[in-house]
Amino acid sequence: MDSEKVIKRDNEYVLHTYNRNPIVLEKGHGLRAIGPEGQQYLDFTSGIGVNSLGYCDLDWAEAVSEQAHKLQHSSNLYYTAPCGKLAKKLCKRTGMSKVFFGNSGAEANEGAIKAARKYSVDHYSKDRTTVITLVNSFHGRTIATLTATGQEVFHNYFGPFNEGFLYAPAGDMEALQELVDRNTCAVMLELIQGEGGVMALDPDYVQAVRKLCDELGKTVILVLHEINYAAFYSDYICAFVDGKVAKFGTVEEVMTKEDLSAIYQVDFEILEIEGKPLSIYYIFIGGRLAGSYDALSEIAPVVYLSTDTEQGVVESVRKNANTIASLFGLEEEVDSLMADFDSRVAALAEFAEGKTAIVGLVTSGSFNVLGNDGRCSIIGREVGYENIGVDAEIDTATHGNEASFEFVVEKDPDYIFVLDRDAAIQTEGAQLAQEIVENELVKGTRAYTDGHIVYLSSPAVWYTAEGGITALDVMLQDLESELLSQ
Repeated sequence: MDSEKVIKRDNEYVLHTYNRNPIVLEKGHGLRAIGPEGQQYLDFTSGIGVNSLGYCDLDWAEAVSEQAHKLQHSSNLYYTAPCGKLAKKLCKRTGMSKVFFGNSGAEANEGAIKAARKYSVDHYSKDRTTVITLVNSFHGRTIATLTATGQEVFHNYFGPFNEGFLYAPAGDMEALQELVDRNTCAVMLELIQGEGGVMALDPDYVQAVRKLCDELGKTVILVLHEINYAAFYSDYICAFVDGKVAKFGTVEEVMTKEDLSAIYQVDFEILEIEGKPLSIYYIFIGGRLAGSYDALSEIAPVVYLSTDTEQGVVESVRKNANTIASLFGLEEEVDSLMADFDSRVAALAEFAEGKTAIVGLVTSGSFNVLGNDGRCSIIGREVGYENIGVDAEIDTATHGNEASFEFVVEKDPDYIFVLDRDAAIQTEGAQLAQEIVENELVKGTRAYTDGHIVYLSSPAVWYTAEGGITALDVMLQDLESELLSQ
């Protein structure tokens, strides 16, 4: 391949909507892209946010190849397994209940605008369609998202533009409040204005906007546009600025709470132990940090560890432990540390055979049922209780599916397993799980009468869901002490 020939052919036959750099790329791996004549380039933009795993990640390439040999495309008139599996993972890691898949950031923003307007029209008035965005923002290159974009330079040539968009200066709450009226349906923010110069919004301002929407009775929807610059960092919506991480709060907090003022800064370059610079050889991350893989890879090799509930918690822990051990030549240690795990699970499974159970998570006074696809999945999968709390074909949300105690009475399981989320995250002043669960309704169940309500005694371990050998040992101990000592 010849660079000059590639550029000449491209210029002759391709309709250019972007000014290209006079650089030809032929292949790449990781951070490096390689040209036809062997030139090497470092890509610090991840292909404008698309190549989140770097160039030609081997696992990704293998997965794409495998799928291409099965089914390369189907319309949205039919179901396919990969679509639901990805949606499930995204919901589990973000706390959201549904996912909309689009082909581009502009399409995602179009979907958000449509959803906000439909909700507003359905619930309030057909005239409530105005969306307020920020000056200097960028939301896409379709007609609607160009109109939403708060930069005049993008409003040339392609008019007439859509009505229904207003613009407020970023950080100016007074200006925003003046624009909000009876026809406002949404406020749309980029937490970091990317095209506008990589300008991060002040978290105090984001907090104030959230509070404004709440004070309006939540009739004005807050839309967060976080294409390219966002990552989910330990369940936090955040953005990377100058090598540091600005936390805007958990996904749930951004959507429902007022206090978004905390900023946490991480600078791996200056980490020290006892005054001496810390040398980082490996960075181990779980599923919640998957979105930060590329950024962390710039510091040290990243090892991704996760729990695959379909494979089973025990096998996932064994796989993760062997991955870590292989880096240090300690594979035999894994076999030694996990030597009795299979027999312990088998003993629990023998006890559980033929028994039904409901597995529940208590949080903020409510009772949510858990399936075999997330937290506490070992109870229904490896240990083998028949989990009658949810349909086996239905995915459960991150914190379970809300259920009534009448439902528990109707199902009348042999056992009820309870995970106290408030205890796990040390919520101050929270009501004890036992006080919530053992009400007059539940006292009429066989599980209560037989003393078969099991409160998992190490809730913090169970709640994290992604554990290692020690965590698995603790989980098994919790079950053994409650079940096998009877």
